Order: sequence, then structure tokens, then C-alpha cells
Amino acid sequence: MRITTAALAALVSIPATSIPVAANAASACRAVSAEVAMTSGGPADQRVAGTLCLPRGRATTVQLLIPGGFYGQAYWRMRGDRQRPSYVETMTAAGYATPATDRLGTGASSYPPSARFGQDTHQIVIRRLIRQLREGRLGGGRFAKVVLVGHSLGSTLARTVAAAHPAEVDGVILPGESSVPNEAAFEQMGAEIYRAAEDPRFAGHVLNGHRSAPHWFAQALEWADRRVGGAAR
Repeated sequence: MRITTAALAALVSIPATSIPVAANAASACRAVSAEVAMTSGGPADQRVAGTLCLPRGRATTVQLLIPGGFYGQAYWRMRGDRQRPSYVETMTAAGYATPATDRLGTGASSYPPSARFGQDTHQIVIRRLIRQLREGRLGGGRFAKVVLVGHSLGSTLARTVAAAHPAEVDGVILPGESSVPNEAAFEQMGAEIYRAAEDPRFAGHVLNGHRSAPHWFAQALEWADRRVGGAAR
């Protein structure tokens, strides 16, 4: 098994105070996209959008950044404290390439009908991105090592890909995912998620079966936007 987690402690232990606030000046960022399929062996007729940031010099390790359930690629560039660097700024300053992505149905990526999603669609997409990173098809050259970095749902997706296909992943970083899930909390949250077509804010829109977040979550996003001065989605 190629997956390593202990060695990745060095990645997350880099003190933020050691990275200058202007760390993004040391990296080059550009928009990238990849054609992906929603099913194994299916047509690559969807597009995943992201932003690839590269450090100065040649990076041999790439961290594929997978956001949480109600977030997009901007999550990784936000500064919780405006005087400290974002995750992307911290890791590019430390020498890692960091492609941050929008999952299908979010951000600048394709919005296929929900009926086309399978239980493993997001994992299939992640595996295709891993291959493209190793083959140098997303820019930045070929990467020898690919580390999956998630947050919340993104951590769950990263973990399931690594567990099912350990030879394809060199490491995982899994913040925002409990090793002992609170099933009661998940049940409560699930009960508050409803069909977007039932939300009066979307009246008259064709929603293809999508779901809407609980009202309290929308309030939390509004607060986060005001707090950090940028979109949390």
C-alpha cells in the first residue's frame, strides 16, 4: 500500500507565521479544466473547473484539493484571518502544487442533471484528475506524487478513493471528518435537507431534482462571506 499519513504530518505542521502574507507572490495560478465522465467507461462529456497554483521551481508533489459539500474551490484560497495566508498560499510557499477544484454541479464546473449522478460519480472524477496530474495534462508537468486533501465531504471522497485504489494515491489529508461519526447529527441534518423545487426562492426554475441546504446553513455562509470578505462557495 502506497498511502502514507504519518509523513504528511510535516505538511500540516508548517506554522502559518513562517509563511509571509504575500506568499501568493511566490506562486503562479491559472484556471484549468478537465473533461470527465460520470460513470466508469462512460463518455467524458462533463467539465471540471479548477485553479492550479504552482510554486517557484519544479514541484514533484501535487495536492489535489477537494472542497466540502456546500463549498467550491474558493474555500482553499480564503483567509480565516486576513493577516495569515490561505491553505493554497501556505502550501505553494512550501513547494507543493495545489489544484483546487469545483465538484460537478458546483462553481465553474458542469451542471449535469442530478439523475445522471451515480453513487461513485465524484470518486470516478477524482481518479481521472489523478491520472491527468500524473500524465501532465493539467499543466505544471508530470507529478510523481499525488496527495488527496479534502474538507468534510471532500475528505470522505478522498478517503474512499484512497481506500479502494491505494496504488493511485500517495497520501491523504482529511480535515473536517470525524473518525467516530455522530450519527444523530447526520440524521438531523439529513432531515433538514429538502428538494430545491420546494424552496420558494427557486420558484419557476428547472432544478433537475437538486437539493437545497437547510436555512441555517445559508445563514452561516452569509456570515462567513462577511467575516472573511470573500465567497465561501
